[in-house]
Amino acid sequence: AAVLAASVPFAVAWWVLAAIPLAEEDYEEFAVLQSSPFVLLAVMVVPLTLSVGTDGVLIAVAGSFGLAGAGSVAWALRRTAGDAGGGWHLAESVRMGLRGWMLEMLQLLPLRPDIIIVAGYGAATDAGVYSLAVSITAVGWVLPQAVGTIALPLVASDVASSADATAG
Repeated sequence: AAVLAASVPFAVAWWVLAAIPLAEEDYEEFAVLQSSPFVLLAVMVVPLTLSVGTDGVLIAVAGSFGLAGAGSVAWALRRTAGDAGGGWHLAESVRMGLRGWMLEMLQLLPLRPDIIIVAGYGAATDAGVYSLAVSITAVGWVLPQAVGTIALPLVASDVASSADATAG
């Protein structure tokens, strides 16, 4: 619990800062930031589980969000370095990021009561296995959304460009 609690500020930083490129219509950076904790989790979970046991899963989850949050903060600081308030509007971007974060949190609320119900009626191992399965399938929920966020505007732009070229 302490390891997961320590990773919460990093997870919040990742969640908010990952929405900034979306607000600026930089879809590639958004996809990289949005998928980073899940890619890190996929890389970290097996070695940590094999070396530490079931606690390795918790360490991998906390570590992946910790690294993603720290990376998001480093990305934001590097992006604002040398910016005298010119092209990048930090306050507007953070406001947009917070809105996106709040909407995502509301989307995740229905996922957590099921784990509480499983823990209440089943064994602790059942709740752990179920929780791990939900966490792994979260990658399946996030990646299509990130790809859609990138692909749809690009396809729409290409279609509009080709329509302009054929009309002109």
